[in-house]
Amino acid sequence: MRNLREQLQRNLMHNGDFERGLEGWSTEHYWYALGKGLSQWEVDEKTVKSGKHSLKVIGKNNRGIAIQDLRPPFPTCRVSGWLRCENLKGYARIFIEFIDASGKWLAGVVVGEVTGTTDWTFVSKEVTMPTDAVVFRVDLLTTEPNDGVAWFDDISVVPVLPPSDSKPPEPPKFQVKPVEGEDCALQITWDLPSEDVIAVQIFAEPKPFNSVDNLLPRAVLQRHIRSFILRGLNQADSIYIALIAVDVDGMRSKPNVQRCQVKDLRPPEPVWWEWEPVKPAIKEGRGGYVRLRWRISPADSDISKFVLKRFEMELGATPFLEIPSNIFFNGSVDSLPYPHLIGSNWQQRQ
Repeated sequence: MRNLREQLQRNLMHNGDFERGLEGWSTEHYWYALGKGLSQWEVDEKTVKSGKHSLKVIGKNNRGIAIQDLRPPFPTCRVSGWLRCENLKGYARIFIEFIDASGKWLAGVVVGEVTGTTDWTFVSKEVTMPTDAVVFRVDLLTTEPNDGVAWFDDISVVPVLPPSDSKPPEPPKFQVKPVEGEDCALQITWDLPSEDVIAVQIFAEPKPFNSVDNLLPRAVLQRHIRSFILRGLNQADSIYIALIAVDVDGMRSKPNVQRCQVKDLRPPEPVWWEWEPVKPAIKEGRGGYVRLRWRISPADSDISKFVLKRFEMELGATPFLEIPSNIFFNGSVDSLPYPHLIGSNWQQRQ
């Protein structure tokens, strides 16, 4: 349990000390420029707070931004870093943005900033992601076009965990429904888990179960995710699903198992078919015999019937014959004006 807490309470930044240059950071963001060009980003080996490198931005009469996106395992984090600037108009700033799953901007928080000529300054703030946020974006930026210089070093983002209560979390409340247009797929949605939950495990088994100790989860998802589609299920009468919450101490909730039906809601594939006359008409105005051959997709094992349609100029295409699903490869129909046979339609067994 203690090891899990120690693993969670680590710096989430990739190369926040810039000892590996610009690895993990993006700087070519022309949308941020005010005017022509961008400020120039460099790794500085002379002016550093610690280690051998820091990140430097040279104004060049514009402003600049360096970005790194994170997905913290816990919504509250302590953000900190060191800033320095010379002859800077505006501010050199550490700024946090929150983005939802669709890419929509939700909110932003200033962690700290310096201006003018300021020696190395430590800034720190505890920030919490909004409920719908997925991306935790770290921005190192200058706010105004300038001809000064700013430095950043030792940027850190560390999750802030709640104290242990020595109790397992409550199981998530969830809903399950078939996915329209898909074969044997179930969509699971659930409410946001309690504050100390860091992950949700999804279990799906063909038989009832009271414990997940010897079972493998179908998925392990971070706390901000609240929807998942189970695919690749076998069509059967039912499947048993449970969602397990895992808290910051590694404790798991008890399984709250639901019995769910698996349905095929995917439309049948188009059917290959052909026809040929096998006996001419007895006299004009009456149909002869027609032989039909067809093949269905192996995935459409739940076909219930094959419907033939006759085309009439006044009435359009109307059903006139149904063939049961146990006749798969050959069939014959008489009294049909075969030039008028135009199409077919598969219907699934309900």
